[in-house]
Amino acid sequence: MDRLCDRQPAVSPQRLIAQLVPPPTFAEVSFASYRPDPAEPTQAAAVAACLRFCDEAVR
Repeated sequence: MDRLCDRQPAVSPQRLIAQLVPPPTFAEVSFASYRPDPAEPTQAAAVAACLRFCDEAVR
């Protein structure tokens, strides 16, 4: 019997990103439309980090 820990699946970043679908509540929003709270600088930093991650993931 195969063990789950012995498996090494290979999935491309493009396939992973394509399968990330937001719930309907967030279907019409994007990083570009998000307005971080100026009093919470970590919100803007999180948006920037997510944008960098997405850019790197699809290269």
